[in-house]
Amino acid sequence: MKLNKVVVYRADDWECLYVNGRSEYQGHSIIMSHLKTQCPIKSIEIRWVGENLDAHVLEGGGFPDTLEECLEIEKKDKLE
Repeated sequence: MKLNKVVVYRADDWECLYVNGRSEYQGHSIIMSHLKTQCPIKSIEIRWVGENLDAHVLEGGGFPDTLEECLEIEKKDKLE
């Protein structure tokens, strides 16, 4: 049985649930029923957005489709 790696990204009033690197749900809040559908879970990580990802969410109307895209956008915060 495959164990899922879950990452929840949080912005001020918008969150995204990534499962194994892919966006599975976006909304105002991730609740237990969203997580329950992803069991069994290997790990859960909760991250707050940096400035660049926050701007992307606000301008684009949501989070990127993949966790990899989020990490690329977040790298810009470290370079600035």
